[in-house]
Amino acid sequence: AEDHVSGLTVTKTAAQQLYQSAAIHKLKITGSGFATNCDSNVITFSPPLTKGVDYTCKSATPTLITLQRVKGRKWRPTPGALMVAALNVGDEHGTVQFAYGQGIAVAAILADPTVLESERIIYASHTPRLIVQGTGFDLDATDLTLSPTAHSAYEVESIESTEIVLSLNAGKKWAEPKDDKGVEIVVSKIDTGAGEVVLNDVIIAKVLPD
Repeated sequence: AEDHVSGLTVTKTAAQQLYQSAAIHKLKITGSGFATNCDSNVITFSPPLTKGVDYTCKSATPTLITLQRVKGRKWRPTPGALMVAALNVGDEHGTVQFAYGQGIAVAAILADPTVLESERIIYASHTPRLIVQGTGFDLDATDLTLSPTAHSAYEVESIESTEIVLSLNAGKKWAEPKDDKGVEIVVSKIDTGAGEVVLNDVIIAKVLPD
């Protein structure tokens, strides 16, 4: 109920949403009394995260610590709340526990979205819609990175939790296949608002000449 004598606080920010493997969005911890030197802030997370292994500190001010996930690591092994259980800023007060060591939620970690591979056949301009199936398409602003289809060639027509419908714009083509072997369309990245996740070029369709 009372402020710690050190003046150290962490603000509950469960509204901050990140994917387990978010590639661009960083984890922001807000509060007061933080050290301005990244190395001086020793954070105890629940579930545990190791500095230099799971994440790196990008910047620190007295009210904001910004962390970046290390490539190939996850913010949390399973979806759920990421808690700051304790913090040591290198002063005489030592390690300060929050909520008696239970921790304060600083982010809601979402399961990485997935895209299902598909062998569906579509035509360069005669197929008006392309359906992308998978999981985790449940936030408002979903953005896919396709190859070789240009972003300007289509619009997102509708989004469900397991399906995204893309609509081809007038005068555009999904791809430029030169023969009946066709051209494969792959999804390389997906971002539904909680941070861009890099995929291993998942094939979602093969484009044949009209």
